Amino acid sequence: MNMKYTEPFAWGYIHANRAHVGYRIASGMKNFAETLEVTIDPSFWFQSPLGAFSKQAVHYARAAGITLREEIREQNAEKCVSLSEEEELNFYFDYFKPYDTERIISKVRTPLQEKLEINKCCWAAGGGHSNPDYEMLLRLGTDGIRHKISRFRKVHTDQNDFYDSLILAVECLEIVAEKYRQKAIELLATPCPDNRELLLRLAEAFSNIPHRKPRNFFEACQFFWLAFSLFDIDSPGLFDYAMGAYYGDTAEDYQCLEMLWELFRKTRTWNLCVGRSDEFGNDYTNALLMLFCALPGKSDITPPISPCGFMKTRRPPCGKPPLTPFPPASVCRPFTTIFRSAPRWSPWEFRLPTPIFTA
Repeated sequence: MNMKYTEPFAWGYIHANRAHVGYRIASGMKNFAETLEVTIDPSFWFQSPLGAFSKQAVHYARAAGITLREEIREQNAEKCVSLSEEEELNFYFDYFKPYDTERIISKVRTPLQEKLEINKCCWAAGGGHSNPDYEMLLRLGTDGIRHKISRFRKVHTDQNDFYDSLILAVECLEIVAEKYRQKAIELLATPCPDNRELLLRLAEAFSNIPHRKPRNFFEACQFFWLAFSLFDIDSPGLFDYAMGAYYGDTAEDYQCLEMLWELFRKTRTWNLCVGRSDEFGNDYTNALLMLFCALPGKSDITPPISPCGFMKTRRPPCGKPPLTPFPPASVCRPFTTIFRSAPRWSPWEFRLPTPIFTA
């Protein structure tokens, strides 16, 4: 049993040549990317190794930190052919026990908080949530992110470990995207490949992204989906804000939107944040949001199985408290569109804007 492949994150973390925690985490992520075997499913337009990162006993998610999964460790232990292999497997698992993020966070809960959660009155003190800035990532591409890292490295000359860890994270996207490009080319070389047109588009798309800005909505969706789901899904963030610049009023782009919606549904994606306002409450809702919110109104498009929280955000000036009340124009437009498709949505799929949802 080769731990580099059995527990790629743990192996990369432990064998990193530095003590900096951020660098070691990024090293684990990169080893996962390097050892990953990709496949292309022609039934999905947008490709990523969704779920592959979850099949590890030492599991790291960008949103929730480190989680240990005893059942997977036991499954791997059954495959060991020697005592030394099992001892090595246990070493990797036990090494991370002090860093089990959810266990650490759960210990700080008060008895009242535990009681409220047990009785389903609240849900808190789990692993947490985090999102990259998808708008910046797509706009700059990884080449632009590298340039940005280089500029800041010259200012903060004592933070090389941190900036090196960012480079490793950028390389993860580039490595996996190149694997998909090569896989598409490989499949195109076979006799009568399934969905030849899609394979050609994938090979072309991944020759441009993630290094450079997407040239069209199809490439933007490929870039977004890869970054969104490579290390487990969380929230798509301000989807319309990040993707609106690439959407054109074409049948092809609308079909991309439908296909992406279906992936959100299949993966039970939630916390989809929509709309945007400036510091004065001016509405920045765009056409992409309206189309996306209207999708469940179609008879052949089903809403997500789990809550897909549409949260209208309003950004206050830096260092200032949330702005209230919310101007009607900045709040009601997306919700009006959504409610037109009721009752296909359940009440749990709406989160009215309050100060706690401001960003």
